Amino acid sequence: FLLKPTTFMNLSGNAVRYWLQQEKIDQKRLLVISDELALPLGAFRLKAGGSNGGHNGLGHIQQLIGQDYARLRMGIGNDYPRGGQVDWVLGHYTEEDMRQLQPALDLGVEIIKSFVLQGIDATMNQYNKWEKSKNEFNIPSKAVGYNFSRPKGVITSLTSITSELAKVQ
Repeated sequence: FLLKPTTFMNLSGNAVRYWLQQEKIDQKRLLVISDELALPLGAFRLKAGGSNGGHNGLGHIQQLIGQDYARLRMGIGNDYPRGGQVDWVLGHYTEEDMRQLQPALDLGVEIIKSFVLQGIDATMNQYNKWEKSKNEFNIPSKAVGYNFSRPKGVITSLTSITSELAKVQ
């Protein structure tokens, strides 16, 4: 079951709580994917639970269902001018930027597939250990170096993940 809330990000807990209840989904099977300004562009962090890390969308989810759910944070970097955070997060990649970032998106799909098929513990063991090296995913240096002029939030760029997950089912 893949959900892309149509609510404002700061109110995404409403949709998450509704669908968990509606479909009787155990929270242990929930994986929330979010963008993360504190991580370098293209980097990932997978956690089984914990704080919202200052992310308003995760904060709202936690207000409504608690902290006991997995989250995959995808780094979008923070190389934006003062006051430009909203434009940075909601901006759009160019075609060239997408070609450069595609390996990271492909890896995100693999992490999600692993979570669905193996669960959080096996997936964290497999993918989080890679986080220790600088360019662990062989992402082109442009992506690792945050040189994108206008990246967009990961939630709005899940089209490839959706189509890949459909193949798994």
